[in-house]
Amino acid sequence: MTDKPRGAHLFKNGLLGSKWKRIPAIGADPRSPPSRWVPCHRCPLCASKCVNGYMKSGTLYKHLRIVPKRRRKRYNSHDSRGRLQGKRMIEERPPEIEHRTSIGHWEGDTVIGSDRHHCIVTLVERMTGFLIIKKIKARSVEEVNKACMEAIREHERNFKTITFDNGTEFHGYKKLEEAFPVICYFAHPYHSWERGTNENTNGLIRQYIPKKSCMKSISQTDCDRIAYKLNTRPRKRLGFKTPYELYYRTGSPLHFEFELPRYIGVRFFT
Repeated sequence: MTDKPRGAHLFKNGLLGSKWKRIPAIGADPRSPPSRWVPCHRCPLCASKCVNGYMKSGTLYKHLRIVPKRRRKRYNSHDSRGRLQGKRMIEERPPEIEHRTSIGHWEGDTVIGSDRHHCIVTLVERMTGFLIIKKIKARSVEEVNKACMEAIREHERNFKTITFDNGTEFHGYKKLEEAFPVICYFAHPYHSWERGTNENTNGLIRQYIPKKSCMKSISQTDCDRIAYKLNTRPRKRLGFKTPYELYYRTGSPLHFEFELPRYIGVRFFT
């Protein structure tokens, strides 16, 4: 007799279909308290371990929101993206940044589209997880600086430091430091875990802008709506509060007040 994978009966009976309603954010952590999501009256509440066991036993893991990718180790590999002398490295940051004790310390990166030109700049506040997305036409120093300056002007009081990826598009950081009271730091080449908050957030953005999709048709309005969706999603590490609540020190609005259109190659979940 063949043992059935744990949780198989839930899928067989259709209990894990599209019958869940979550408040206030679609895609909220299933371990969040009942006040954050409301199950449909036709669906019983099931344990997350039971669902995870069934996921791992078959091919359903391919349909997860974030699918881990295989990485190869780079032992003393050469950094081919260009080197800039005199930049501050991540180990020079004060302890308060590492410990996330105050608002104002950000991580920055770019997410590029399939055409290798149009992309977005993502800035994530380390303590609250608050996200800013700016659309740019090219991954160049000029375009990235323009996007960062616009973001800092909008939230100038809450910008103290930015820890960037080691890409050459951030090599114009001195202009940011000259224009604003901001200090810039850089992670080491191929050390993405040093900016874990930013990297994880980029993975969440891929739910709406999948890999291999062209970003040419994506506007700044679309970027603002995606950021709004993620900023109003409860997070486990924040005690199931939202980045919006902690960043603005207020209650979180219901995200479905924003009606999201659908575009080819862009996933907007309603």
